[in-house]
Amino acid sequence: MLAFLLTLVDDPLVCKPLEYIIKKYTPEMKNVAYGVLGNMSDAEDAVEDVWVELAFNVDKIPDFYEPSKRTRSYLRTAAKYSAIDYLRNKINSPKTVPIDGIDYEEYLRKDQTEEFTEES
Repeated sequence: MLAFLLTLVDDPLVCKPLEYIIKKYTPEMKNVAYGVLGNMSDAEDAVEDVWVELAFNVDKIPDFYEPSKRTRSYLRTAAKYSAIDYLRNKINSPKTVPIDGIDYEEYLRKDQTEEFTEES
């Protein structure tokens, strides 16, 4: 992931500080995201989303060249909200059901019952 992120950055003066910040704060950001999602794989995805966004916008990171408490707070907050977005998207995404698992007769009965109830 780190090598990929660094390829997104055009400015060579940004690469070293970005690499340092990624290595320093990623574990803590994963823990924050894990607290929201309860799944480490999803937490890693949420944190990667943050880094991809910030690789294009390093000017958004406070105290980028000299990381401070503000940097840590900003990145923890970004990880939290990325995890919340990830969870929201996961909940709102359409569910797929294998065709073998559909009881067509029950589905048709349910559909007709709903139509009848709406007309009443």
